[in-house]
Amino acid sequence: MKIQRMILPLTIVLIFLAIFDPAPAIADQPLVSGITTDGRNALAVIPLEGEIPEDIKLDITGPWRVIRGHIVRPGDISRSFQSEWAELPERWHRLPADIRANMRVDDSQPLGFGVATYSLRLQVPHTNKSLAIRIQSPYSAYELWLNRKLIVGNGRISENKQDFQAYYHTQFVPLPPGEVVDVTFIVANFEHRAGGVLRPPQIVNLAVELSKLRSLDFSYLVVFGALIALLFFQFAYFIRTLPNQPEWSHLWFCGLSVLLAMRLVMLQSLPEVIYPDFPQFSTKVLEYLTIYLSPALYVGFLSSMFPGEFPRWFRWLVYVPCATLAGITLTMPVHIFSRFQDHAILFILAVALFSQVATIIAWKRNRNGAAAVVIFTVAFVFTLMNDALHYLHTFDLRAYAFEDLTPFGIALLSIGYSIALGSRSRAIYDQARHLSEDLKDVAESLEIRVQERTADLEEARHQAEHTAQEKSTFLATASHDLRQPIHALSIFNQSLLYQVDSQPELKRLADKQQQLVMSLSNMLESMLDVSKLEAGTVQASPQIFQLRSLFRSLHDTLDPVATRHGVKLRFVSSDVAINADPFLLGRIIANLVINAINASPDGQVLVGVRTGKEAVRLQVLDNGSGIPLEAQKRIFDQFVQVQDDSRPAPTGLGLGLSIVTNLSQLMNLQVSLTSQPDKGTVVTITIPRGNPDQIEQAAAVMPENLDMPPDQANSDGEALPRMVILAVDNDPPVLDAMTEILRRWGHSAMGAGSAHEAIRLLDELGKPDLLLCDYRLEGRQTGFEVIAHVRSYFGRDIPAAIITGATSAEDLRALKNSGLPVLHKPINFPRMIKVLKEAASQKQSQSSKSTA
Repeated sequence: MKIQRMILPLTIVLIFLAIFDPAPAIADQPLVSGITTDGRNALAVIPLEGEIPEDIKLDITGPWRVIRGHIVRPGDISRSFQSEWAELPERWHRLPADIRANMRVDDSQPLGFGVATYSLRLQVPHTNKSLAIRIQSPYSAYELWLNRKLIVGNGRISENKQDFQAYYHTQFVPLPPGEVVDVTFIVANFEHRAGGVLRPPQIVNLAVELSKLRSLDFSYLVVFGALIALLFFQFAYFIRTLPNQPEWSHLWFCGLSVLLAMRLVMLQSLPEVIYPDFPQFSTKVLEYLTIYLSPALYVGFLSSMFPGEFPRWFRWLVYVPCATLAGITLTMPVHIFSRFQDHAILFILAVALFSQVATIIAWKRNRNGAAAVVIFTVAFVFTLMNDALHYLHTFDLRAYAFEDLTPFGIALLSIGYSIALGSRSRAIYDQARHLSEDLKDVAESLEIRVQERTADLEEARHQAEHTAQEKSTFLATASHDLRQPIHALSIFNQSLLYQVDSQPELKRLADKQQQLVMSLSNMLESMLDVSKLEAGTVQASPQIFQLRSLFRSLHDTLDPVATRHGVKLRFVSSDVAINADPFLLGRIIANLVINAINASPDGQVLVGVRTGKEAVRLQVLDNGSGIPLEAQKRIFDQFVQVQDDSRPAPTGLGLGLSIVTNLSQLMNLQVSLTSQPDKGTVVTITIPRGNPDQIEQAAAVMPENLDMPPDQANSDGEALPRMVILAVDNDPPVLDAMTEILRRWGHSAMGAGSAHEAIRLLDELGKPDLLLCDYRLEGRQTGFEVIAHVRSYFGRDIPAAIITGATSAEDLRALKNSGLPVLHKPINFPRMIKVLKEAASQKQSQSSKSTA
């Protein structure tokens, strides 16, 4: 921004330097020569009187003796060559057509004008000035001979194009004061139709000219410094924009500035100073490169500033020819790339005209920076036109009439484009600032909305948690209240089966009633499993074991269930070793098999395995009615059951497959399901294989929600040795049923409703062998307290178990942490018999120690 604030003062300084530049421009003065009447022995005399000016510039226009169409060195000139006397032209294309035709060696080369040999005798005056001939020829090769000695040349002259070669630079040839010098000037041109020399040879003050070459005009230094400063500033700005959104217009400006700097260097003839010892050096490559590349850089800069006004087709129409010409300039000889100059100038004028019109349109559309581009471009064009008119002597202009303004035009152009870039950057900055403010307002608004939404969501979450808590509490309470009577009913029905064993009709009714009790028990057991999983009290204990033992146990347990439904159940045995929790895996398989049995009445259910290299795919297949596609995605959700009109409504709560999913996730097993209507369903469980050398003996697995047949339970209970058992429960019917079944099995059983009553009974009964206590008793008393009180009373660690209908997460965690066996209501007789067996085993062990 600081540089942009300095632009206006810098512009004023440059205009001041342009107007009041103290370096005068000496008007070129033609050389007048005296010629004899017959045209022979002509002597050209430098017409100077008195003191010779320091900055002398005299054109040697002639007349010269000229031999057209031939290269004739001084020693070869004879009467065999036809010669004439003529002035040396400033531009050879201005010569009459017939004269140019005589100079052309080869008519097939229209771009060149062949060769010519000029000779002249020159009288050099006596003076203390170091006079010299100055020669400048951009398109021709030449040789300059003095007194029959070759002094300088700028390439290789030839009468044919193949041997011709020219370099472009200015040379100075010193003249001996007070002598007559024979000058021979041979010129060859095959490149450009302008031909010849840029100007005739000039008489100049050598010391002054060399001093000029080795010194730089102050105005040029100011312009060059301003240009370089703007270049670095814009490039630094571009680098700064790279991480976000690059401002390519600043990079295009840098390229345009480099081009302008190169043109400025060539205006001062700096290559002549930098490469004084390389006469073959030519500035033509740089000159033509700047000409051919200028349209591309100009259009690139403007199109990046005003993309809407410069269509893509126009940009490519400029870029492709410019790149092609630049490549030709860098790779081809001078006589090839220079022939495109005239066409390139017309192309540049067309591009500049279109660009100016497009920029004016952008100005009318209020594009930022368009006005500055138009105004300063017009100022630059004005300086070019001014210097061109001076250079071509189009008008009779006085010496101080604003000559050599092109450097200031370059400076004005770069400053104007910098102003345009600054205006555009400022607009972008203001737009970004307004956008930032708008975004800030939107962010604040969104933050308020997010806070409100978060508060609503938080309230909804609390409400959902409250509702879920109420639901869990309700389910836990309902489950507990339902478990009490079902628990009592199950025990009473077990006693009833014991009594009606000899009466077939009553036994059949009791068996039906037991099936209903088992169905209710299974529902409640499923709810208990879900509660355990939600409470996190279920933990997997993987071990390596063979599937054969697990399949045998499951078949013995589930085959009676399949038989009652008319289903043929088959397990395909396998000795493959797997790594999983045998109890949880057995529960998963049992749930899947029961679902398959319910879905395939009078059908078949197959359980088998497919072994892989690292895993085993355990599959449960049935030939039931299948699961519809729309129901397969939610079949593993809680409380989801598939309705099928072809069979009775499903029983249960729809928790079996949900439990399967949760238990599988607990063991990191993958479960998948495929089903086709009317063909059946296949559920696949992927289980990792285990090392057969690390096989452990897996205990027989019998899911707790599947009761053994009543007769087997009664026989197993009667087979136990007689024990003293104390049952504690605050529900009298449940307590009566429990003591009744224990007595039926031959045990001495007493029931108490509280810890106080239990101690009173034990005073009469003596030390018990087993304590069976309900978890929740009267008041806030628990079974833990009763067990602890009795153990403290007798001073021994009496075997005990908790019987409970509680299903809440807190109660389940407390029961798990107690370390006591837990029997959930309705009671599972296999589990209860297992507790009785452990108590009997401990009693026998203590008796053996006492006897010993």
